[in-house]
Amino acid sequence: MPEATSMESVDGVMFPSIAPPPTGLVASPYNETAIKVEWLPVDGWSGEYTVRYNPVLPDLHLARAAGQHTTTMDSKVLIGKLYPYTEYEFAVSASGERGPFSDPIHCFSDEGRPSAPQNLNWSLPGPGDVELRWLPPVRSNGVIMAYVIMYPISSPQPQLAWVIKRENGTV
Repeated sequence: MPEATSMESVDGVMFPSIAPPPTGLVASPYNETAIKVEWLPVDGWSGEYTVRYNPVLPDLHLARAAGQHTTTMDSKVLIGKLYPYTEYEFAVSASGERGPFSDPIHCFSDEGRPSAPQNLNWSLPGPGDVELRWLPPVRSNGVIMAYVIMYPISSPQPQLAWVIKRENGTV
């Protein structure tokens, strides 16, 4: 466990000025919009921890510039309001913005419900046939395993009696 060694006094209260970064970082998905981050506490540190996080983007420089921060007094935090099925980078400092951050770790948020398929079109290629065409959703929020197409044989028909057909997704 890292240990905070240098001390400084502010208004007569002694506290570590620059603590080493925490170690043992672990991140795990909590749900599709939240990730739990935990670490080993720094010995002798009773101040806040700063957690820096950002989505991992192709241009990592831009991702770090757009990073967000949160603080906690505990050695764990639940980061919410994240994008589904997105890789995030996390680093923790025991000395706020001025202190050194831990080595970054990465974690994906869980998959979520996709947005609707785009540009749904249909045509009648022959008697009794309907051909459907569509584009993938704008936000897949995960791996599309299949598209489910439901239709009635005759109208009106309760939805429970409709025919269900599955078409391959992006896998």
